[in-house]
Amino acid sequence: MPTEISSMVGSGTEQFRQENPGKYHKPALAAHIVNWEDAVAVGPIRSSGYEVVANATRLPSGTQNLSGRRVIALYNDGPSKAYIGPSGVTPANGYPLPTGVEKAFALAANVDIYVTTSGSQTTNVRVLEIA
Repeated sequence: MPTEISSMVGSGTEQFRQENPGKYHKPALAAHIVNWEDAVAVGPIRSSGYEVVANATRLPSGTQNLSGRRVIALYNDGPSKAYIGPSGVTPANGYPLPTGVEKAFALAANVDIYVTTSGSQTTNVRVLEIA
């Protein structure tokens, strides 16, 4: 009895399917296919911490973005809510980052990310960059 196997490659949300003459599907392996350089860190890692106040602050502040950066993670170490966005970000248009929450973004080194807080509140933000 012949068996036909067809694979679906994509986001990883679909399973491979195995069709057989009985007109029903049996789940088989789910596979994620990625480039090796997207699956492993191949460059330097840099971590830093900043006190952010009401003015939009580029992070990492006072230094250039990590050369070859592929990922940046921000952790709000408190005590106030932070807001993430482009230059000029405000609490009204920023992406909220509550205290105790981490958010990672796949951002190349040429993309800047800014953080602010509301009012005169200060918060501590930890930054991890991976190249």
